[in-house]
Amino acid sequence: GVMGQSEEGRLLRRAVQFRFNDLSLMLGSDTVIFNRGARSPELSLRVEDAESEVTKLTCLDYWLDNTLNNVSQTAVCYHKEGKVHGYSMVRTEDLPSWRDGVAFEPQAVME
Repeated sequence: GVMGQSEEGRLLRRAVQFRFNDLSLMLGSDTVIFNRGARSPELSLRVEDAESEVTKLTCLDYWLDNTLNNVSQTAVCYHKEGKVHGYSMVRTEDLPSWRDGVAFEPQAVME
């Protein structure tokens, strides 16, 4: 594929070279990351349907993007039919157990 473009043809916001044990990977990310200045950590933003269920795959996706991009927390904005219905701030370290019943073990992912 084209550098900066996913296999589905979507443009990626960021490409990250990641070293994992003896592997070197080039990963694309469409995560929106806000740099809030020197006094505040960077923050990723996710938009979710207020009525959809948060799955283990969703938590893993958020955690991987934040981990690979060295982002300490995510702002999740919940919407319904285009209207904001609330938001939550979730620390990256809390994403693996963010929702009951959808927890995963980060160490197992990294092994």
